[in-house]
Amino acid sequence: MLNNFISVSGGYRYMPKTAINGTPLTANVIDAITEEGDEIGEQLGNAKMSGSAITAEVRFYTGSRKPGARGFYGGVYGRYSNLKYDFPYDFEAPDAGVTKKVPFLGDTKGIGGGVLLGVQWQIKRVTIDFTILGAHWGKMTGNVDGKTDLSDLSEQDRADLKTDLEDLVNFAGEKKYITAQVNNDGIKGKIDAPFAGIRGLNLSIGFNF
Repeated sequence: MLNNFISVSGGYRYMPKTAINGTPLTANVIDAITEEGDEIGEQLGNAKMSGSAITAEVRFYTGSRKPGARGFYGGVYGRYSNLKYDFPYDFEAPDAGVTKKVPFLGDTKGIGGGVLLGVQWQIKRVTIDFTILGAHWGKMTGNVDGKTDLSDLSEQDRADLKTDLEDLVNFAGEKKYITAQVNNDGIKGKIDAPFAGIRGLNLSIGFNF
């Protein structure tokens, strides 16, 4: 607490390697951003993700002049994240008549900021904090590689594989957020894209010392 109405905090989050569709929310997101019959979209369920994030936050409370953070609050926060992706993609190459397993390995770094609303109570030495809703946005950059032997693919097959990778991150409009190169040794790509996230319905209990 800087005073009775303003607080600052820092947080660290670590996520071990987890299936992207491991929760109902992410499974619904995958369904929403992919089209029926989209081959690469249907395989996103095989992808896994791990990473960490650091968050710094300032909150402004509407509570009383009593010591401690109380009442409704609004906050602003910044977040830096580092995420790694493991996505084994089965690419069907019509000209070659084979199915190639391309091990996409991605590494992205993101920085952004956001706002949130919540309410906090002080009951003697117990703090109850309920985050109602928050949202953040920012930019991520990184690389994606898929090292494998593609020497038997035709130029058309390589072009199709390049398109599949570049369409992994695809918002409204024609802009490409992944640029890829396909050669005999596999795929190399660069990521430069916006991102967004939400926070909310989070209940925390703490003890004052």
